[in-house]
Amino acid sequence: MHTRSVVISIRVPSTLLPSSHVCVLSVGVVCGRTLGLFSLPIRYVYRQVPFFRTPMGEMGFWGGRTLPQICAQITSLKPDYWVAHADECATLYHEKEEGFVALCSFVVFACIFYCAFKTSLNHIASY
Repeated sequence: MHTRSVVISIRVPSTLLPSSHVCVLSVGVVCGRTLGLFSLPIRYVYRQVPFFRTPMGEMGFWGGRTLPQICAQITSLKPDYWVAHADECATLYHEKEEGFVALCSFVVFACIFYCAFKTSLNHIASY
């Protein structure tokens, strides 16, 4: 699998800031398989944090269920089917997991970008 990276950089001109301040914001968004320390806790949360039932249905994560149980929940097929088709089940689960990691990554990077941009604007406005 090839991974594509998109890097967004915002550089504030040095005329707006004293030379002692460096203001560079780089936000990396990795499309495809997200790797690194950031994704490991997210993957743990997605797989291990319990789910709970509400009147509107089940909410939460997978609560440490086995892959056949997870695939049965996603597709409404019996877990026995997914035991016999373990490769397809693993692929299905990892696609869902990657989607969750990508969503969390986007939210975190968007918050970092917003906070850095807001801080930069406040810093520039104070001069």
